[in-house]
Amino acid sequence: TVRGMFEAYVAHMRSKGRVSVVEVERALLLSRDNAADALGAGKHPAAVEPMDIVKYLAGFYNTGHRGAADKHRSYIASAYNWAMKSANDYTAEHRQDWGIATNPGAMVPKDAGAIGTRDRNLSALELQAVWAATAPDAPGFSPEVAVCIRMLIGCGQRVQETLRIDGSEINLQTKEWRMPAEKTKGRKFPHTIPLPDAVIDDLAALIAIHGDGPLFPARGAQGDERMDHRSVMQAIERLCAREKLQAFQSRDIRRTWKSRAHEAGVDRFTRDLIQQHAKNDTGSKSYDRAEYGPQMREAMAKWDAWLAANVTNPDRKS
Repeated sequence: TVRGMFEAYVAHMRSKGRVSVVEVERALLLSRDNAADALGAGKHPAAVEPMDIVKYLAGFYNTGHRGAADKHRSYIASAYNWAMKSANDYTAEHRQDWGIATNPGAMVPKDAGAIGTRDRNLSALELQAVWAATAPDAPGFSPEVAVCIRMLIGCGQRVQETLRIDGSEINLQTKEWRMPAEKTKGRKFPHTIPLPDAVIDDLAALIAIHGDGPLFPARGAQGDERMDHRSVMQAIERLCAREKLQAFQSRDIRRTWKSRAHEAGVDRFTRDLIQQHAKNDTGSKSYDRAEYGPQMREAMAKWDAWLAANVTNPDRKS
């Protein structure tokens, strides 16, 4: 069935540790307007026609949710693509033939203009306001959400990677965050981020609560379930309304880090190293195994000094 195929695809994503699995599962199976119910959960997957998908996506598009329409198109097409390939995967111990010869999602064209390139980045004064609003004694946030926002500012990593931190990956003595390879976007190499002093006390407070386990667990979590990135997005929306800030998203903070770290005197190559962007050429991907630890620690010290002067303690700025 369509539902069975979607469930198997989500289980596959979860087994591979895909960080997007929560969003994909919600779109395909759990939300009020989920794809399985809309396309016919009990249908055979091969019975779904491209026009069925078009009618479903048009519901999002015609109500002004253009980005959601294109994301759902992508998730449906990816699920079908997985099902077609997994039936012929000779490396898999258990294979299932879903009886699919064509991918109806792939026949629906991508909306190239649905997801625009963002350019929003926060000024030093805006970062000041955000930092003050996420102080431990400030109202409006859980400690976990507040520290997550501060970690995005302090370390410049992806929000999904930040939300997956375990206490065991943080070394407060050496001031390092050791991200395992399976938690990075590329999933090939571990990544060690020097921690600025600005976030040490916040992390220590969370580790005192959660120990070596997830520092950002979902509310009422059982086991390894993590906070959804939408919780952070909603908190940021409330913050912007309360502080009268121009709207921004959690991923805009990563762009902000890249931009303001330049002002702190950090060169482009080292900024890319810290944000896992630097090693994209053939020589770096295949041969360069240097860790650049001292270089990144020096860069983060510059960033920490800039934060102290402009964001976390601006009254000390000379």
